[in-house]
Amino acid sequence: MKSNARGAIVLRAIAEGKTLNDAGKSIGVSGNRASQLLNRICRELDLPSEIADIRRHKEECIKKIEGLENSTLAELHPKIAENLARVLRLGKVEDLTPEYLSNLSASQLLTANLTLVAVAEAQEWLVKNGTSLKRRPPEGNVEMQAAQRAISTLDAFQFDTTFVRSQLQFLIDCDDD
Repeated sequence: MKSNARGAIVLRAIAEGKTLNDAGKSIGVSGNRASQLLNRICRELDLPSEIADIRRHKEECIKKIEGLENSTLAELHPKIAENLARVLRLGKVEDLTPEYLSNLSASQLLTANLTLVAVAEAQEWLVKNGTSLKRRPPEGNVEMQAAQRAISTLDAFQFDTTFVRSQLQFLIDCDDD
């Protein structure tokens, strides 16, 4: 579960009258960790983080939580969303949409110094939202290594990688020509 989602659960529990310890237990964390999640989500949603203020403004808190839950951006890890917004030079993280990101390729994201994990998470987010990064074969050492690592990881988990290995070998052979 992403930290934004966990923070939203804590915020909703506090707004509804639960203690930090009870809110934390509902997601399997300590009261101290629940407090940290609460502070982060309140900062992100521009809400007061004092428990009394949250309860006093319960309706506003619930409304913002629901807006966050309905946002496709909430499905993407916050750090990855921030990194994507930064490298794409977006004004704010909220400007990042699946439609915008789908205009880019994995190669472009790797070239912008995003990690392979971030690229994979971005692709997973896009697929969940009915789109994908621009399709194009890997070029250059970094991209070929990324593809080889993905194949090796699948192979380690007992997936049949025969076909995808042959595709990669075809690309390598074409590159040698």
